[in-house]
Amino acid sequence: LEYVFVLKGCIRLTLMGLMARGQVEMQAGDSKGHLAGDRHIYENIGGEQAQILVVESTPGRDHEV
Repeated sequence: LEYVFVLKGCIRLTLMGLMARGQVEMQAGDSKGHLAGDRHIYENIGGEQAQILVVESTPGRDHEV
């Protein structure tokens, strides 16, 4: 899984995966998770610099996907 946290500004997340498709507009304080293997684009759509934190989680051996 991959999680994005918007720390500052406003972004658009475009998802082009098998499980999720579409666009989500996000602002500071918002977060969203999606499958890490899904194609995706982060775009700054605000008038100021955007800052995001992206965290990717990889399942361990004992975790089934």
